[in-house]
Parts: sequence; structure tokens; C-alpha cells
Amino acid sequence: DGSRLSLHVETLEGRIRDYPVQAGGELRLLNQVLSASNMQITVGDNQLVLNGTADEDKGLDWKLKAGDLSQLYPAVVGNLEGNGNARGLLDGSRLTLQVDELQGKVRDYPVSARGKVQVRDRLLSADGLVLALGDNEVRLDGTADEGKGLHWQLDAAKLAQLQPSLSGNLKGRGTARGLLDGSRLTLQVAELDGRVRGYPVSAGGEVRVRDKVLSAEDLALALGDNRIVLNGTADEKTGLDWRIDAPDLSQINPALDGRLKGQGMAKGLLDGSRLALHVESLDGRIKGFPLSARGDVRLRDRVLSAEDLQLALGDNRVVLDGTADEGQGLAWRLDARQLVQLNPALDGELKGYGTARGLLDGSRLSL
Repeated sequence: DGSRLSLHVETLEGRIRDYPVQAGGELRLLNQVLSASNMQITVGDNQLVLNGTADEDKGLDWKLKAGDLSQLYPAVVGNLEGNGNARGLLDGSRLTLQVDELQGKVRDYPVSARGKVQVRDRLLSADGLVLALGDNEVRLDGTADEGKGLHWQLDAAKLAQLQPSLSGNLKGRGTARGLLDGSRLTLQVAELDGRVRGYPVSAGGEVRVRDKVLSAEDLALALGDNRIVLNGTADEKTGLDWRIDAPDLSQINPALDGRLKGQGMAKGLLDGSRLALHVESLDGRIKGFPLSARGDVRLRDRVLSAEDLQLALGDNRVVLDGTADEGQGLAWRLDARQLVQLNPALDGELKGYGTARGLLDGSRLSL
């Protein structure tokens, strides 16, 4: 069953993807705890050496000298060299990784890491953990429990070094609490400011996830002249209030030309199995045409329902009311006088009404 294993490698040589491979030393596994005695693994210009036992006493010392990372992962160009210590179980339920030193270059940018990170029963903690790539650095300290939390600090002076499609910078700090599986998470943003694609960016407030239910406390996100604010809990009792004021959508996505302003409430689960969206008001312009929305739309068990939902773009309007089940059905009414306003490839008009029944996945549909 693999609970106890001892492997002695006197010599092992060969080639993988045209790179020479060598291994030697001893590996042991007992009750999911790994130990090694002068275990050396070499692929091309990259070598890993392991010594010790990954228990809570001494730990497993590791030493890495990777002269050409592309030999291991073709998409990664660079090198890494460092050493440290590891403790924990192979199933990942308990893990401590100490990085004494780790330096190198990735995509021509200097990389460094130091500090300690731990996982205990899906709970993450860090002690002086500093990760840097180029001119970007993140620091983690603390434990992501409901007490003090895991403090984070971000100073990303050149986002393009992390992701070439991003241009700009971000700087901020806050606290994170929760479990690594995402079933419970709280992210507090004390401050986050910078610029992305030439537009100012800012964020502040708190967002939480409990059993797939999203909640927020004075969460404000802004990009350029556009701002969204969230408050409340997206459960069936309270609801998550949302407010959007986006006078220049092209700052968010260059393909969008227009503006939006509105408010409402959302209820439901993050997996989308249950969702209710109330639009009190939503008005603006898209590609030069006026846009508006009002009413309620709900999704439960893949069945769509609406209460006086009215959507309009330019001279085109659709109204939905009812539930798309086998009983009542979802009544729809369409008055589209200028289809070209919806899609430049369409030229004409449509007008009609009817009833729809079925599931959103299309497995059952009656129109």
C-alpha cells in the first residue's frame, strides 16, 4: 500500500527529451514521511539533492541548482539556485517549507524567495515569506485563521514582468483568513492603489466566502472613472447590494464603448446553482445606443424565472415574466425594430411573443 518503502539507487543513467539523466542515493517512506540519504537527481543542467527526514524534528534538507529551467519545463526560461528544509506528510495535510535562499532569473527577470510557509489542516501560515520577481514583491506573515489572520503586502512596480498583457503597477496591504480549499475565505483590503493600462486603480473593503455564499463590507473597486460598490450577504435573507457607476466602459475593455449606471441586489451561490438578481435600475449607452434594464431574474436547479424583466438596447426591447417550468412557463415578448443595433451583420426587425419551458443546459426545451 506504499505506507512503507525503501529505495536504494546505486546508479541510474539515461536521457529524457535529449537531456542526460542521473540519479543516485537512498529514499525511504514510512507513514507518509519521506527521508533521504544523499539522494541526487540530475536532469540536464539541473540538480536536486535531498538529505534527512521530513519529520518535525530535523526535517529534510534540500538543495537546488537548476542551471536551465527550460530543460525541465520548456515554457520556463531561466535558472534557480537555493536551499532549505522541508517537514510534513506526502499527502499535503501537514507541510512546512523553509526557504533559506532561492535566487535566479526567469524570463530575464531576477527571482528570489526566502522565509517559511506552512500548511496545517488546509490552513496556511507564513513567517517572513518574501517572494520577488523583477521589480515586484509580495510579503506574507501570520496565520490565516479567524484570529490574527495572514498579513499580506504587495509592491508590484512593473506588472508586465508578471504578465506581459498587463501594463502598470499595484501597491497595497491587507489580511487574509480562511481555508485553502476556498470553502471559507475572508480577504480584507486595507489599501490597494496603482495604475493598469494607464488608468488609476484602487480597491478597499472586505469580501468573504462561507459555504459558497459571497458577502462584502464596503467593498469598493475602481478602474479609471468606473466604480463598483458591494455591501451585504448574498443569502436568501439579506442579499448583496451592488452599485455600479461606469461612465467610460472602454477603460475596462477597449472593445466596449459606452457607459453604465445602476443598482440592485444579488442572492445565490458562487457555483451558480442558485442565483437571484434584482435590477432596480440600470441605464447607459453601448456603442452609441441607449441601454436600460429593470426587474428580477432567478435561476434555481437550471430553471430560469423572471419577474417583469425588461431589457432594452436602442429600439429593441424584450420582456420576460414567469418560470420556465412545465407548468406556468416563461412568457416572453420581443419588439426589435432595429436588429442592426444588436449586431451590425443583422438588418431588419422582429416582433413576437410566446412561452418558453425547459432547462438552461438545453437538455429539455419547449418554445
